[in-house]
Amino acid sequence: MPIDQLPTDNMTKYVHVTHRSSRFVEFNFAIGDPSLYAELILPSVAFAEFCQKNNVQMLSEREVVEIKAAENRWRFGDLVPD
Repeated sequence: MPIDQLPTDNMTKYVHVTHRSSRFVEFNFAIGDPSLYAELILPSVAFAEFCQKNNVQMLSEREVVEIKAAENRWRFGDLVPD
């Protein structure tokens, strides 16, 4: 399969910015499932190019909260009140 026709080309790509400075952007990047992500850091200009080239969807704060809640349930289980 040619490199310009990867299976992920038709999958939604997600970004959640976790920190931004004057020079760098730290972010989570996911393909297909926003709860499975890689933590990345790029210079600001490269980040903008990366987002444009990958046609990313920025996660809303509500989506981020839901993903973090699911991560916590996976790590700690459902806490049952006494």
